[in-house]
Amino acid sequence: MKTTMPDFKLRLPQALKDQIEEAAAKNNRSMNGEILERLEFTFSVGMARDGENGVSTAFGPGSHEWDAATRKTQTLEQRVKALEERLSKVEARGG
Repeated sequence: MKTTMPDFKLRLPQALKDQIEEAAAKNNRSMNGEILERLEFTFSVGMARDGENGVSTAFGPGSHEWDAATRKTQTLEQRVKALEERLSKVEARGG
């Protein structure tokens, strides 16, 4: 059974829309998928701003969690780059 989600109209500055389009293409996702992935990540690692004055009550730059998430992201980016290079070599050989 297909789950339906409510429609939500969103206005974005053109530069941000362009960034989302680029990231979505790089990650083989639709723009909607890219936005969902990023929002879900933000909430899952506690980056949501939920304090009274809009300041994150979970963690921010310089915290252990932030640093761990940054290291994980860098590791994943390196792995993706290595896989892309390997794929290019295979494609160049005609395989």
